[in-house]
Amino acid sequence: HHAAAIMNCCWLLNPQAVIIGGGVAKAGDILFNPLTAHLYAQLSAPFKEHLMILPARFGNEAGMVGAAALALEESGVVLQP
Repeated sequence: HHAAAIMNCCWLLNPQAVIIGGGVAKAGDILFNPLTAHLYAQLSAPFKEHLMILPARFGNEAGMVGAAALALEESGVVLQP
């Protein structure tokens, strides 16, 4: 089901990358290898030439990090490194 949903998004949006986050991303190669192979087998050249299937940088915390980033952005707070 994941592959079908991702494939439909690829046909519609032609993204450079698809980011898989949350607990699903923890599956690692068990998920990513067959998913990538299936997508590359089904998508035509223009849709797969630059397509990368990647785990979310922040893994299971991606949703929380994104929510925090949005809250900071909306509040106008500027963080200094």
